[in-house]
Amino acid sequence: MGSLQVGLETEYDEKGSILSQFNNDTMDYDKNIPGPKKTVWEIADRLKNEHNFDILNDQSLFAIRIFLDEESKKIYYAVSRFISDENKILKLFTYHYDGDTGNFIKMFNSESEIPEGLRHY
Repeated sequence: MGSLQVGLETEYDEKGSILSQFNNDTMDYDKNIPGPKKTVWEIADRLKNEHNFDILNDQSLFAIRIFLDEESKKIYYAVSRFISDENKILKLFTYHYDGDTGNFIKMFNSESEIPEGLRHY
């Protein structure tokens, strides 16, 4: 699983002057594919207001992913919440949001077998 960097990265010289800045919230998804118009912070606000899920303070947050739907060529956010990992079965609850409009799309449960020796946390 990869990571989702957010916010402004700033590089300084030894005197404290800014050399460069990069805004992770507005970066492209891939070469020739623009990133989502909505930031992860806007999606976090929607989740908190619409589903009472505060991803900044809720320890059940499992993952935040951005993905490209190959068919529609749209960018989506997938935010997964940890439910349990009983009997080597990882159970998650995932919310999908449109990356351009910020609109809620769907939510669903998923289960995955945890391979022997693999830790999911």
